[in-house]
Amino acid sequence: MDLLGHTWMQRQLGQSVSCVHITSENGIIAGGWDGHIAFWDKEGGQQWQAATSSRISAILEYPKMFVVTSGLEVVAITKSNGEIMWTTPLEGSADGLLQFEAFILATSSAYDIEHNDFIESALWRLDVEGNIRWVHRLDERPWYGFIDTNVAHFGLGRPRCGMLSIGDDGVVQAHSKLPHDSPVMCGASIQTGQIFGLASGHIVSKDSVLVKGHSGVEFLSVASDGFIAGHENGDCTKFDENGNSKWINRGEALTGITSAWEWTNHPSIWISRKRLDEGKLTVLNAETGVPLAEASTARIHSMASTSERLCVGLEDGQVLVWDREMFERRQHQDAPQQDLDPEKEAMRARLRALRR
Repeated sequence: MDLLGHTWMQRQLGQSVSCVHITSENGIIAGGWDGHIAFWDKEGGQQWQAATSSRISAILEYPKMFVVTSGLEVVAITKSNGEIMWTTPLEGSADGLLQFEAFILATSSAYDIEHNDFIESALWRLDVEGNIRWVHRLDERPWYGFIDTNVAHFGLGRPRCGMLSIGDDGVVQAHSKLPHDSPVMCGASIQTGQIFGLASGHIVSKDSVLVKGHSGVEFLSVASDGFIAGHENGDCTKFDENGNSKWINRGEALTGITSAWEWTNHPSIWISRKRLDEGKLTVLNAETGVPLAEASTARIHSMASTSERLCVGLEDGQVLVWDREMFERRQHQDAPQQDLDPEKEAMRARLRALRR
C-alpha cells in the first residue's frame, strides 16, 4: 500500500515541526522549532498562523483558546483567530502542560551542560489569564504527569525518582516510591491504571513490576488488550495487561508510537523510526505485530491520534494527516476484486482509457 498516497491532508508549516495536536473538533494545530504555529479546521482549511518566541513542545486545548509551551514561556492563543492573548515566562525551559480543573499546570526545567543533567525543575499553576497562582520547585525533572481526583501526580527523574503527588493548593501530599528504583521516563493510563516506563527498562504500576527490562523505556502507548512499549534500543514490544510479551518489532531508534483505528478488522499501531536525517513510518497489526504498510519520510518529530484521525509532523515542515473514513474507503478500493462481471470490467477499461 502507498501509505503517503492515502493521506487526507498534506500541509507545510514552513519550518521543522516540533509538536502536533488534533483538536476536539478534528482540526489540526502544529507548532515548529522556531515558534511558528498554524491551525487548520476539520475540513483542512487554514484558519490562521501565529508567531511565538521559540520551539513549541506542548499544546493544550481549552474551549476558546490554545495554550502552548514556547521556549521559556507559556503562551495563550485565541482559538478563533490566532491572536496572542498572554505570555507568561517561567524559570528554565517550559516543558509540559496539564489541565488542572479550570487552571493550567505547567512544568519547567533547567539543564546543566557541565553536569549533563537537569538540575532544577518547577511546577507552575496558572489561571486562564496567565497569572501565576503558585510555584513548587524541586530537584528532579517531572517526565510524566496525570491528574486524578484533583491531585496532580508526576513521575520523577533522579535523584529521588518515584512519584510526586501535589494538590490544587500547591501542597505536596506525598512522594511515593515505585516498585523499582529508577528514573521515570514516560507513562500511560491503561485499563488497570497508571503505568510507568523506567530508565532501567522496567515497566511498573504503582504497586508492582510488570516488565523487567534492560533498555530504557522511552514511549508507552495504550492498546485494547494491554500496552505497547518503545525502548532506547529500538525494540517496540506489545505486552498484555499483566506484562506478558506478545510480539517484538525491532529496528532503528524510535521517535514515536501511537495507536490508531482498525485495519482489516484488527487494531493498528503506528510507529516512527529515524535513520540519520530520514524517517520511517510503519503500521503494524496491534494484535500480531505483523507489518501492514510503511513509508519513507523526513524525520518524524511528533505524532498524535484520535479515533478519527492521525497526524505526524516532520523535520522538513510537512504535516501529514490520515482520516479514518477516507482511509477505510481507499483500502476497500485497493482490495482485489473477485469474480468481476466481464462486461462491467470492459466498460471500466474503456472509461480508464478515456481519462488518459
